[in-house]
Amino acid sequence: MEKEYFDLKEFLPDLIITSSGKQCKLNAGADKLYISLAYQTEQFNNAKGEFSFTIPRFISKNQETFEVLGLLQGEMGKTHNGCLVFANSEPKIINKVLKWFERELEIKRVHWKWYLN
Repeated sequence: MEKEYFDLKEFLPDLIITSSGKQCKLNAGADKLYISLAYQTEQFNNAKGEFSFTIPRFISKNQETFEVLGLLQGEMGKTHNGCLVFANSEPKIINKVLKWFERELEIKRVHWKWYLN
């Protein structure tokens, strides 16, 4: 059986809403394997800040992906300062989500900042 994948390029929004509520145009470029995402914001003294990130273009369309997306939909929220929160405190579930992000989106767990509340 051949593996199936989601092409994340098909799901990209046109605008990003920043933590301060500003809408910024999302600039996206893609090659055969990766998507480069970037947007600019207006800052103090007419300065501009640019934020960018590169992610794999494809993620596996399999049971684990749907499980993790379901966990994120059910357990994830966003704080007033733009941080993502994950309400579940079960280590096995947290590790499942972190391992999926490492494998599918190449975001290593050392890049996550977290705390217990």
